[in-house]
Amino acid sequence: STVALLDETEELDVLRAGRGHEESTPPLDVIEQFTEQAHQHPDRLAIHAPDQSVTYGELDAYSSALAQHLLDRGLEPGARVALAMPRGAREVTAMLAILKAHGVYIPLDLRHPPDRVATIIDDARPQYLVAPSDSPLTGILPPDAQHIPLDELSRPAEPSSPLHLTPESGQLAYILFTSGSTGRPKGVSIPRSALANFLRSMAHTPGMTDSDHLLAVTTTTFDISGLELLLPLWTGAKVTIADYETTADPRRLRATLEGGDFTLMQATPATWHMLLDAGWVNRSALKILCGGEALSPELANRLLGEEGELWNLYGPTETTIWSAAMQIERGFDKITIGHPIDSTQLLILDAQGELVSPGVVGEIYFGACLAR
Repeated sequence: STVALLDETEELDVLRAGRGHEESTPPLDVIEQFTEQAHQHPDRLAIHAPDQSVTYGELDAYSSALAQHLLDRGLEPGARVALAMPRGAREVTAMLAILKAHGVYIPLDLRHPPDRVATIIDDARPQYLVAPSDSPLTGILPPDAQHIPLDELSRPAEPSSPLHLTPESGQLAYILFTSGSTGRPKGVSIPRSALANFLRSMAHTPGMTDSDHLLAVTTTTFDISGLELLLPLWTGAKVTIADYETTADPRRLRATLEGGDFTLMQATPATWHMLLDAGWVNRSALKILCGGEALSPELANRLLGEEGELWNLYGPTETTIWSAAMQIERGFDKITIGHPIDSTQLLILDAQGELVSPGVVGEIYFGACLAR
């Protein structure tokens, strides 16, 4: 079992195949990148949502003012902030504000069972809660936690002084809890540097530019929402946030998708199946991102249109959203998870931790952009 089965050349080939494109410089932090976009295009629409629509300039000003309010309430770097806002632009504003104040956001969904939400709060012990003034969560917060009612700060004033936006090395961006399907939900702590590398890589492949318009359908408690809400703001694009009712009703979702000038949408295979079964046909140049479950050949063939692109994405929450991507083209003979994203590494190793030959079963190992 300890005999090496690969010669030196084969080993180098396997190692080369398992490495993503290596960037020569580290990426900007997500807040630095967003702020740069806001300064360049302040009047460009950033978010269209059920609660309000905001430009890049407005989103930057509102989030900075809320960040200043958090700092005035004593928030220190690394403080844990539970985020329990209705789906929409103000939820994203709060998310950016927490990051600007060097806090760590913990998204909560009040549609989840109360026991699950209570378990997360008990485990995470947030020091702050950003939520509406009538939030039912105030009764189960730790005794020393502060409630920041965001509806009382809907149009905040400009911050009194410029914020220091550059985070310290290793600082966390968010803590996201697993489904708990195999036991108690576990908090996964993702560093800001890993999130920034992910966003820069996704901007390259599958790709997004400032001319794109993404339809966001995923709850913030599912890690793939990070792409839907933050990647457009990273690239200067526009994001439309579908309301809860639309994301749960395939007919409404179909009408929304067909009625807008959307260029990109990400969803799980289950959601794509739901859309197709509701009569949606891909007749546009839509870039489709599919992940979270295995993409079957049957679904891939139904999704492939005459134009646009189909991408299969793969990655566990603990490796920062997506770790590998593969474009599926018409006439494909097999579907794989593709190649690792930029500045990361994927290897298949045997029980002894040795590289296996191509096609041999082993365990997948991830390098870089890992949870703390």
